[in-house]
Amino acid sequence: MTRTSHIWTELMRRRVPHIVGAYFAGGWILLEFTDWAVGRWVLSPHITDLVVASWLLMIPAVALLAWTHGAPGRDRWTRLEIGGVAANVIVAAAVMFGLFQGRDLGAATTTVTVLDEDGRSVERDIPKREFMRRLAVFAFVNESDDSGLDWLQLGAPWSLTLDLEQDDWLRPVTGFAEELSGEGPFSPTHLPLSQQRELALDRFLDYLLVGSIQGRGDSVVLASRLYDAKTGTLLAERAFEGPEPLDLVDRISSQLRDDLEIPSGHVARTADLPVRELLSDSLVAVRAFLQAEYAEGRDAAANLRLLAAAVGTDSTFALAQAALGEAYIAFNQPEDAFAAYEAALRHQYRLSERSRFEVKARYYQITRQPEKTLAIARMRTDLYPTDPSAWDVLGIVLINQADNEGAVEAFEQGRVLDPSSWSRVQLLGQAYLNAGRTDDAERTYQRHADRYPERLAPIRAIGGMYLQQGRFTPAAEQFEKALLVDPNDFPSLVAMADISERTASFENARAFYDRAISASRTTDQMWQVGGRLVGHFDLQGMTDSAIARNEALSGYIRSSLGRVPELQHRLNTIALYPRAGRSAEARALLDTLRSELEPPLTLFVPVAEALLFRELGQGEVLEAKIPEARRLYEELGYASLEWTMLYLEAEAMRMQGRCADAIPMFEQAAGAMQVGLLGETDVGLGGNPWLGLGTCLRELGRHEDAANALGESYSRLPADARVLLQLAYLYRDMGDRVEAMRYLNGAVHVWRNADTDHVLAAEANALLTEWEGRG
Repeated sequence: MTRTSHIWTELMRRRVPHIVGAYFAGGWILLEFTDWAVGRWVLSPHITDLVVASWLLMIPAVALLAWTHGAPGRDRWTRLEIGGVAANVIVAAAVMFGLFQGRDLGAATTTVTVLDEDGRSVERDIPKREFMRRLAVFAFVNESDDSGLDWLQLGAPWSLTLDLEQDDWLRPVTGFAEELSGEGPFSPTHLPLSQQRELALDRFLDYLLVGSIQGRGDSVVLASRLYDAKTGTLLAERAFEGPEPLDLVDRISSQLRDDLEIPSGHVARTADLPVRELLSDSLVAVRAFLQAEYAEGRDAAANLRLLAAAVGTDSTFALAQAALGEAYIAFNQPEDAFAAYEAALRHQYRLSERSRFEVKARYYQITRQPEKTLAIARMRTDLYPTDPSAWDVLGIVLINQADNEGAVEAFEQGRVLDPSSWSRVQLLGQAYLNAGRTDDAERTYQRHADRYPERLAPIRAIGGMYLQQGRFTPAAEQFEKALLVDPNDFPSLVAMADISERTASFENARAFYDRAISASRTTDQMWQVGGRLVGHFDLQGMTDSAIARNEALSGYIRSSLGRVPELQHRLNTIALYPRAGRSAEARALLDTLRSELEPPLTLFVPVAEALLFRELGQGEVLEAKIPEARRLYEELGYASLEWTMLYLEAEAMRMQGRCADAIPMFEQAAGAMQVGLLGETDVGLGGNPWLGLGTCLRELGRHEDAANALGESYSRLPADARVLLQLAYLYRDMGDRVEAMRYLNGAVHVWRNADTDHVLAAEANALLTEWEGRG
């Protein structure tokens, strides 16, 4: 007998294979039961891992016990086996402690109690953050020769994302925004898998899904491929065939839940409506809606037309009704907008819970219910704490209600969840600036720039912050750095024009504006540079040229964006007309606003009147109008612009010779003013509280305080000739002729091309002649 056969005979005599085999069989049964129980009762998946680890780690002890006690007859325990079993237990315990220390071994959900918009308590079980599945869904590829299936390249992944949003264990993110092209919504530029994976990892997503489309006779085949974002490993590949594309989307969605190992107990208790129930039974309506979404911001008229067609085909299409409400607002049709939103809420059974939050929040906002808007935003973050867009909405609501510190916390939560989004970082930085935390804002921008060195946006943001602080040289260095990378970078061109303008280099500013016009690609960009040019001429006292530019810009806004944006723009620039002695035109514009705007947009009319009375110097009438104008911010929830009302109230007092009363109001306005809102002109809703404050302090003989206030304005906008003129008067009063002449020459230089009837320019020139005549 060989040694090997002898060992095997001994193992069999001691029944080691039998006992170890029974151990494996019993362990496998326990593992299957554990896996079932974890899914059934929605427990932590780490429990299954714990069972597997303990099962495998105890094999040596089982084998030892089988060897020593498996043979027939009585056996006595020896020190060796006691020590061996004890050592195995100790080692196993140490390994499991190292592997599972800090792991959640309880329920995979947590119970939260939230308040809805009516103040009622709602209790819900939501998944713990570590167990969420985060998934990027990219555009599908039409591999067939049938162009009629092109719409599914976006239609399939978009409707799939909507379907998956019903499950709060999933956070699906549409990745195809980066794949949209200028050729239309159904002609995406498909990214390679490596780039799709980078986008998913940038957003801290765990998985990515891509797909393809084929046609077989009257049927459609939708195939999907699920990848692990971290490793790029293909986890599952599925294909579904049928005549109805939306039914295939449902089958992909259901299979994904299995592939992503969503607990069966949760799936059994979670509503999973067919995606057509969240959209429309009409594919014609769905296609029109997708086309409208693409047209938004590109072609306002087409957006409205397509949305009207979608709801005309299916009036229960709630998402389309809500989008139509927004389109009606842009075209100054508030009654139609309210009706569309009310229709969306009547059919809210066709909205996922996440979509319902968005629609309700917007409805409460336009119907002037800020408390309910905030309640809905908070409820959404409580129920979906891992959704960064929920935190974005809350942050924006808090900014509008002047809670900048609260907004910082909300945007920071969103940034932690998805650091890749520049728009979110920008909102966070602005909230820091509004809260006076400039260093934190700069660190936020720099952190993003370090993480994404190829991106221009954080470079521009740092430059913009320096610009707001009046640090023009370092600001220009940042924007020049961006223009080296892209000479046609529109925001950098506009910023360089702004720097040149603020420092009275008007020829350079105009050259940058011309380059920005050539680089403009969107309606918003054309509007932005057009508005800047209006201010460019107004700053130099060329009011007639500013008005001519403004008329052309207003026509462009009307043709591209609709009547309401045009009227809002005209309201914002109403002060131009009395500056040029054309008050009758301003009053005619007020009549237009009264006749064409409907509630709640009629709240803008008293604001326009207040701006007009400010420019006309009618302090008593202005003061009487302010309570009515204040309703715009109070009723629509825009508390962040409260400083504007403070400024107008202070101006009314100053015009009536009540500088002592006006000074604290100017100081409050200056303190509450959002950083960076002092621009190249104050023809709009803003104003310059430092100028008013400095003027009042000078009139009261408080020269040092006046110098500080006017200096604050001068540091931000050195080319504001009104401030230069006040500084000239101030230093004359202080007996400093050299400084007085320096500032007066600066004012005359800025106004060198001013209209001949420009009152302040004529005053500055006359004063210069007088002072020069004195020698």
